[in-house]
Amino acid sequence: MCGKERWVPVYSYKKYRYGGKCVKCAAIAKSIEDFKPLKHITKEGYVVVNLPRDDKFYGMINKATNSVLEHRLVMAKHLGRCLQPIEVVHHIDRDKTNNSIDNLELLNSWQHFLLTSMENKITELMIRVEQLEKENKVLKAQLR
Repeated sequence: MCGKERWVPVYSYKKYRYGGKCVKCAAIAKSIEDFKPLKHITKEGYVVVNLPRDDKFYGMINKATNSVLEHRLVMAKHLGRCLQPIEVVHHIDRDKTNNSIDNLELLNSWQHFLLTSMENKITELMIRVEQLEKENKVLKAQLR
């Protein structure tokens, strides 16, 4: 795999033990072969996935954790390319674990900021409307 040549005695079993590869290449091949994608949920509530080194989208991984956010991976696979750091994948229903492509929207960071701000304001207003409706019911009951 690495292209380096090495001397191996004819009687050496290592040639067969490592499949004709050097120790480092054999370890890499084994890790790719035995790779099982692991999923877990971060403390922020996002699903993260580990990727093998030979994956097309390996360039998107977080170097510190060696994993990628699943919603970004789903969008990248949908588009057929790696996402740029300024691109943000928004969850339409605000459920961070619902990573179906129907629930995801690709935005730039400014659009995402505006959209999230508007959604938060709408949520606050809906809560306030519910409070006012409850107060209205109480006041109507007192008038009777």
